[in-house]
This record gives sequence, C-alpha cells and structure tokens, in this order.
Amino acid sequence: MDNLKKTTRRNFLKLAAAGSGSAVLAACTPAQPTATVAPAATVAPAATVAPAATVAPAETAAATALPTLTADGRIGHIPLTVWPTTKYDPIVEITQVGSLWPPGQFINNETLTDNVVSRWYKEMLGVQYKFIWEAREGFTEKWATTFASGELPEFLTYLPPSLRAQALEANALEDITDIFESVASPLLKQKRSYPDGDIWSAVRQKGRLYGIAGTPGNRGQGHILWVRQDWLDKVNLPVPTTVEEMYEVGKAFVAAGLGEMGIIVAGSPHLVWNWQASIDPIFGAFGGMPAMWHKQDGKLVYGSTMPEVKLGLAELRKWYADKLIDPDFANRDPSAAAGSIGANKGGMMFGIYWVPCCGIKDSQTNDPAANWVYADIPAGPTGLRKRWEQQLVGSEYQGLFKKGTDPKKIAAVIENYNFDHAVHDASTVGVRYLFEGYDYVIEGGVPKTGPAPYGTRPYEGGPGHGTFSFGTDFIEELFKIVELRKQDKSKLTPVEVWKTTDLSAVLQDEAHLFTYDGWEERAMIDQFWGTPTKTMVEAGDQLKKLEDQVFLGIIAGQQPVGAFDQFVKDWSDRGGAKVTEEVNQWYSENS
Repeated sequence: MDNLKKTTRRNFLKLAAAGSGSAVLAACTPAQPTATVAPAATVAPAATVAPAATVAPAETAAATALPTLTADGRIGHIPLTVWPTTKYDPIVEITQVGSLWPPGQFINNETLTDNVVSRWYKEMLGVQYKFIWEAREGFTEKWATTFASGELPEFLTYLPPSLRAQALEANALEDITDIFESVASPLLKQKRSYPDGDIWSAVRQKGRLYGIAGTPGNRGQGHILWVRQDWLDKVNLPVPTTVEEMYEVGKAFVAAGLGEMGIIVAGSPHLVWNWQASIDPIFGAFGGMPAMWHKQDGKLVYGSTMPEVKLGLAELRKWYADKLIDPDFANRDPSAAAGSIGANKGGMMFGIYWVPCCGIKDSQTNDPAANWVYADIPAGPTGLRKRWEQQLVGSEYQGLFKKGTDPKKIAAVIENYNFDHAVHDASTVGVRYLFEGYDYVIEGGVPKTGPAPYGTRPYEGGPGHGTFSFGTDFIEELFKIVELRKQDKSKLTPVEVWKTTDLSAVLQDEAHLFTYDGWEERAMIDQFWGTPTKTMVEAGDQLKKLEDQVFLGIIAGQQPVGAFDQFVKDWSDRGGAKVTEEVNQWYSENS
C-alpha cells in the first residue's frame, strides 16, 4: 500500500539549502476523462509542506537544484511555509495527454515528461505525469481519435466541450464529489468559487461533480491596440482612436513604405479571435461579435448571424482590398504574426497585454528605433468600443478523470492543485519566476528573461504551458507586483527587483492594468457556457465550416458583402435554428 512520507522541517531545510531538489511536471496539457465511483473520503492525499530528504533525485535529465533557501525562510520568493511536508511514496504516476505551445522548445534535452518542473513536482509531492501522446496542433482531432480508440488517459484537461459532453453522456467520467470535498484545500475552494460559482456548471451533472472547474481569475485578457509610435511620427499622425482613423493610419504606413503591411492580422487557427494580431475589436466596434452567443431581448442570439457583424466584414474587406493586411492572413497564426512583428513588416496590431514578449522584443532588436506603444481599442461609428473577453466559466480548462481511476491518483492530482494555489497565493511575483536558468538567468546580479535559454519553463510558452498549469489568478499576481514597486528595492530579491524595474516587464504589467481597468466596459463574453447541445455535436463542424468560408470570401473580395444575408439563412436551415432553440432552452433553465 502506498504511503505518505513525512519530512521534518529541519531535514527539508538541509535539503533545500543543499540545492539537491528536483521536480515533476504539472500538466498544462489535456488529460483524459476518466471516472468511476466517488472515491472514499478516507483517501489521505499529500498535504502541506516539504518533501522527504530521502527521495532520490530525478533519474533521467540532470537534477535541477531547487531555488536557494534565503535567510528569511523563503525559497526564491516563495515562503517556505507553503511547501509540502508530506509526499507520496512510492511515486504516484498519472496518465494524460500533452498540449505544447507550437513554437515552444525544450532546453537541456528535456521533454514533456522529464523537465525542471516535472522533476520538481516529483520531488515535492511524489506525483509524476505520463503522457500517452503530445501535440502542438490538431488537438481536437487527436482527442477524437483517442476517444474512438477507447484508450483514455486517467487525467485530462483542455478536453474539447463537445467531447466532454459525450463523455458525460456515456458515463465515462468519474464522480469525484466526495474526494474533492475531502481533499481540496479551503484556499482552492475559495479561489475557484466552490461550490456556487458558475464555473462549476460545466463539470456538474445532477448535483454530482465530475471534474475540477477552471479558474475564473484571468480577467482582462482582451486585446488592446499596439502601434509603432516612431512610424506615427514619420507619417505625422496621432494614435488612432476610431476604426476609420486606424484604416487611414494603416494606409499611411503602407504609402510611406514603412512596412509590407500597415496592420498585422492572424486569421488562424481562429478567424476572429487569436491571442495576437486578432480582429475581434473591429467587429466589436460595430456592436457584434462572431462565434459567441449574445443576450438580446431576453434570449440568446448567435453573434455570427447578427447584422452588426456584416458591417465588420465590410470594414475588413476594405483593409484587404487596400493591401493593409497580409493577403495570406487566413493562414497566418499568432506565431507567424509574431515573426512579422519581429521583422518589422507592419506597424499596428491588436494583442493581449503580454505581446511585448512575443515579437516586439525582436522588432526592437532588429530596429532599435522601434517604439511600440499601447492604446485603447478604436471606436466604431457610434463610439462603441468592444472586444472578446474570456468566458469566466472555465471553458476547456477543467480537470477531469476517466471512470475507474484509482481514488489515490485523483487525490494526488487535487493535492497538486492545492499546492499550486498555495504557492501562487504566497508568492510576491506569481509562479512564473522560480527556476533560475529556465525562467531567468542572473547576469551581473540582474535577472534577465527572453528567448531561449531564458523564459523556457520548461519550454517557451505562456502561462499554463509548463508549470502551475492547473490555473491561478494572474490579476492577483499583478496587484502584488504593483505593491512591490512601492517597497524599498534593497529589501527585495533579485527577481522582485527585476519584475518591478525591467522596462519590458513594466510595460507588460502596465498594459495588463490598462486592459483590466476597462475590461467590464469593453467586454463581450459568450453567454452560453453549458455543454454542447445535441445539434451542436451533430452539425457544429459543418456550420463552422460554412461560416468561415463565407466570412473569408467576403473579406478577400471573393464574395459580395451581401453574401452575409444568404449565410444567415443557410446557417439557420442547416441546423442553426435548432441549435438556437436548444441554447435558449438551456438559458431558460440557467439564467
């Protein structure tokens, strides 16, 4: 029988000071739904603080030292009090699938299974994740193939909503109600608004819990306008404040030969919203947003069929016709857009607050005069400013378990959630700056981060890609950093000093505050968060294909703007009307 091994504080202090710790990977990748009976409340998961000094270091890649213990009882910038005092022995292994950020690369010959974070979790908690497959793209298709094979992993995150609905209907997920109540920490329950928060509706059925809801904490993830101030100075124009002014600035950039395109746009993998170089604020400026459900006269209406969207398509058609955007934008994803930014091919884009790390640094390296500034999204003809914002109900970010999963493994994963939240709550700058040589390096006593080998934890990816991937609240993290800036720098750790003074880090944080301050006023949020309806599952792919074909055809001038009206009719006739009926039935029961 597996045991939880206790470690004395004294022994752990010796271990940490010696720098001999290594770790295990928290999965930021999808893992499979598995479930069975509600596990017994008696399964005692690992609890609060540090790992046993007797545990052997990681076997494969070179062991990575834990951050150094400081004189005031911290490891890095994390107080020692939050580190586990117990761990699973022998190691608990849990299967799942791996999602990797497309351009990300591991360093030090590490892998998704064996890297600085995975070894750390293994050392601290006695938990290790094994991946039955990993992918950088085509994730939905791979999941579908996995479901068809019947070979499901034990733990899953990022399961597409349609497959989650099928798994629930097929009784393929484990009821975790009892074990979650027993094992989840008060902090985890508080941060995830358990049990009454809306986010739990996606993983609850008939009063029973079949997964751990995603975090509701990522407010202020919408796009703002990023523009090169030095290019504006060259064409003698101010930062655009309206859609029409943005169009004129784009034309001026192209006419002056400042770049191959005035505005950088990524139309893949999603046409309307991507994390960088998106076009959602253009639709929002006219009062509609494709691919989401809007409240209208007491009912839900599919945004892509709203007449306001037709106006957004007409505006984007102008951009395309006047060569303000890449003619192949439909095949350009955010990573490609970052390449265009770095190569200084364009001077404007919509992007999330953290895009300074993705393209803008390269832009400034290749052209030291490049001066990117952020501004509010442009207003439409009636003064409206709206953008896509993340749904607060968890979307695809739930953690689910395959039916029949060992209750001990479920408990171990919940303990991992507990640990992540405890570390995040105690940290002064969040959880992304813990491992020297991965998250940052120290040069001349100053931390630095950036492209590999910096900022690769364990590969180059954003939050949720490589560590603490079970989701924490980045707004809370931001407010902590703002408070740090008020403190005496001589009393801060090097990472804290860097995070409060580095120009790139400060720009990113200021942009985040700017986005967050206006997020409720600017936000358009999908009002449907239930599991996909029967007709969505049956006809959703074909309806989306129809939508993309018509919208791209209109933007590229291959179809007239009037084709939108026929699209609305075809969408309704081919299943959209039935989908709308089902969505509103759900809405009437949940509003």
